[in-house]
Amino acid sequence: MIVAINAERDKQNNGIRASVNKTYTYYMQQLNKLIIENKALRNENDTLKAENTEVKQRISQLDENAVRRVTAQKDAVIESLNTQLASKKRGHYNERRFVESVTTNHLKLQKCDAKDKDSL
Repeated sequence: MIVAINAERDKQNNGIRASVNKTYTYYMQQLNKLIIENKALRNENDTLKAENTEVKQRISQLDENAVRRVTAQKDAVIESLNTQLASKKRGHYNERRFVESVTTNHLKLQKCDAKDKDSL
């Protein structure tokens, strides 16, 4: 009877061992799949980080180029305004000289007219 109990116990233990081994094998296979997937995701992440760094550098360069363009446009506008201002200043100077010349000539004419009246 002890032999029969031991045989039955061994049979149950073997069934449990087989079930545990099957479960262990399944979970180890799943773990290996996850490890492989994790490595692939890490590699993809590293690739994306490198691409991200390149994109950031290109954006930085674009920003610098935009600043240069805006600065050049601003400088061109300032230069144009300075040219216009200088031109207007010359115009005002010439107008003032013209008015002074006309005034001087007018005064001379008045003196001449006064002399002519006196000589009559």
